[in-house]
Amino acid sequence: MIKKILVGLASTPFTETAIRHGIELAKIHHAQLTGVTIVHASKLENVGPVPIGGSHYAEKLRNLHVRETEQHAEESINKFELACNAEGVGFHIKREKGSPVDVMVSNARYHDLTVIGSRQLFDYGVIEEPKYLLFRLIREGVRPIVACPEKFRSVRRVLMAYNGSIESAATIKKWIQLNPWPETEVRIIYFEKKCPESEQLLNDMKGYCLFHGVQAETLLLQGNPKEDLIKYATDWNADIIVMGNSGRRLLSYHLFGDSTSYAIAHAEQALFLSQ
Repeated sequence: MIKKILVGLASTPFTETAIRHGIELAKIHHAQLTGVTIVHASKLENVGPVPIGGSHYAEKLRNLHVRETEQHAEESINKFELACNAEGVGFHIKREKGSPVDVMVSNARYHDLTVIGSRQLFDYGVIEEPKYLLFRLIREGVRPIVACPEKFRSVRRVLMAYNGSIESAATIKKWIQLNPWPETEVRIIYFEKKCPESEQLLNDMKGYCLFHGVQAETLLLQGNPKEDLIKYATDWNADIIVMGNSGRRLLSYHLFGDSTSYAIAHAEQALFLSQ
């Protein structure tokens, strides 16, 4: 059941897509949206080395950073409010300050789903956001997440990436139980390794989906799931990819060393991430 959806708001195209997906989901599930902006004030105050006699100008620069960030945050709130009102979706706003990770963890506790940009999560165009923020959110327990790409597309085709692991299975089960976008075409793919049980694992997952009223195709593929997953998703015209991994392992891939981290960095489809 989805009744409360948290939407991370920034001033990037990724956020505009997140707003549209949040509204789409709210209308399907008669849910309420919470739009949250986060101004990381302590980071904005860091203006680098200050030369002797330059403290006055450093203070002016700090204040300018804060004002510009707050202004951009308000602009993103206005877009969110206008979009929700136009679609008749219930919402409320939270203007937060502090660490984006801490704030999102705190707010995600009381929401069923978090919708956020896959990149540039809280980049308000003033200072560059740290890389791997999404990885940190997942590690800290902000899940399930719909990570949105730059361009919006309605969800009609769902591609589930399964590798037989408990984390991968848990993510697919979470999707099936929440059923965020019903009446979609679902395909489960498994990149075959030296594993005689791969076909059985696929059949078992297909049976789980069917037991919950979801018809799914299954397909065994050859190749490297890191790059070939995104290529297959594009060729099949998937609108969202369902994939999972443990937060601890996910964070350890600083150079996008596995299929999940690679997808976060490169996918043009939305991602459903739970484990």
